[in-house]
Amino acid sequence: MSSSEFSKVDPSDLLEATKRDLREARDTVYELSAELGELRIQLDVIKAEVQEARDRNWVIINSFTWKFVRLLLTPKRLLVRLLNIRGK
Repeated sequence: MSSSEFSKVDPSDLLEATKRDLREARDTVYELSAELGELRIQLDVIKAEVQEARDRNWVIINSFTWKFVRLLLTPKRLLVRLLNIRGK
């Protein structure tokens, strides 16, 4: 390219193209920022659901019935492990 080819570029066209690119980049940042906010809200909802499930499991595992049945079935589990039997 010769120096005469560079002079054919109009500076105002270059400025307008740069402004357009900056506006497009800004719009993309706004869109991605909004999407990120939505994903954070979804993450918070999922975290709350997981915590509720953990709370329910904690209540079940610490109930008298769960502990009693587990105590009753411990000898069977031990025998199955020792004898390597696949019982039902």
